[in-house]
Amino acid sequence: MKLRFLTAAAVLAGAVSAMGQVTAWQMDFDENGVGTILYADGSGGAYNGFVGADPTGSGFATCLQWNLPSVVGPGDLGFYEFGDTTQTHISDVFRFWNDAVGGHLNFYSLAGGGQLADTGLPANFNPAALVEETAAGDLVWRTGFPTGADYIGHSGPVPEPATLTACGIAFLAVARKRRARKNA
Repeated sequence: MKLRFLTAAAVLAGAVSAMGQVTAWQMDFDENGVGTILYADGSGGAYNGFVGADPTGSGFATCLQWNLPSVVGPGDLGFYEFGDTTQTHISDVFRFWNDAVGGHLNFYSLAGGGQLADTGLPANFNPAALVEETAAGDLVWRTGFPTGADYIGHSGPVPEPATLTACGIAFLAVARKRRARKNA
């Protein structure tokens, strides 16, 4: 996956380590807000978004969003079409922001597709990073699960929770194997 690093994108949308706050999760979701979450301890389940008021100055009264388990590094991620070598055909945006309640994710996609995220792109879009969609049309932003937060947006259906659990176990096994190799 190509990534153009523009600002402090390394911490963008990564979980903030603070006393009593969740610091690692993996979210899978689609453009209709159907989602799941997997925490580093293996717990998780359904984690659906909602259409709510958009206080971020996007130009839209409402948008598809999620309340996140913790505060996040605020900013915009733009996703450009697979194979777009100019990185100019932005089709989707993840906007991370915080308020007094906690961290939030807004999901915007090009207008006209008939799904909840298909509001159009925010008028005040200011990308901290641009990321290429996968060949399957997935939108992937990884900050290092199982110690950070990963966000995986899908154009199609979200994988069932059992699949996510299996993936989470595999991630933990790889992390343990790397740690054991490092300590050996």
